[in-house]
Amino acid sequence: MEPLSPHTPRPTSTPKKPWYRRWWAFALAVAVVLGAAIGALNLSGEETLTSTADQSPSPTRSAERVEATESTSPTPEQSPTSSSATPTPTPTPTPTPTPTPTEEPDVPADPADYEKLGTRDLALLTKNPDSHVGRQVQIYANITQFDAATGDCIFRGNTAYTNMADSWDYEHNSMFMGEGGAGCEALSDFVADDEVFVLATVGPSFSYDTQIGGSTTVPTYLVDGIELIQ
Repeated sequence: MEPLSPHTPRPTSTPKKPWYRRWWAFALAVAVVLGAAIGALNLSGEETLTSTADQSPSPTRSAERVEATESTSPTPEQSPTSSSATPTPTPTPTPTPTPTPTEEPDVPADPADYEKLGTRDLALLTKNPDSHVGRQVQIYANITQFDAATGDCIFRGNTAYTNMADSWDYEHNSMFMGEGGAGCEALSDFVADDEVFVLATVGPSFSYDTQIGGSTTVPTYLVDGIELIQ
């Protein structure tokens, strides 16, 4: 290397700064770099928090109330019957059919079941009918009254033990009733002055007032069967 010419100017050497000045500059540079790095990190963290918050919103007040209600609502008691168990069917009682009452057919009274009377027998019965109540007899009568006064179910007549030739030969005043026996309808075709043959059950005595101002007591007969004498 050539020696420097004495006329060649020598480079002037810059004097070195004291070490403590260079240390503060270096520290300041480091602080700036660190600050920038921290700022970048903070920015990145805020973006992360913001995106996370957008994806998972916090529960609203309504949800909080629902949760509170669910937590405080009592647990419903389970039915004692298990839902999986098969219910036992309740047997339906079979109704007992009510028997329909059968109406007994009207059987005509049989004359063979009724006693034939003589003159004396009829006289004793007429004298004290209460001692012959329930007795079933065959009797003949001439109807003397069957009108609005007696009604449709009762007639008054004079009786005899047999069929007499004339109406005045029937001598024992008596009362005949259809109700409880053959029925009132059985008497519907008969009128005063008819002569009839009667199958009758003897009833108690009956007293009534006469048109002349007195009273009389007569035997009663429950009509079980009746027919017109031709």
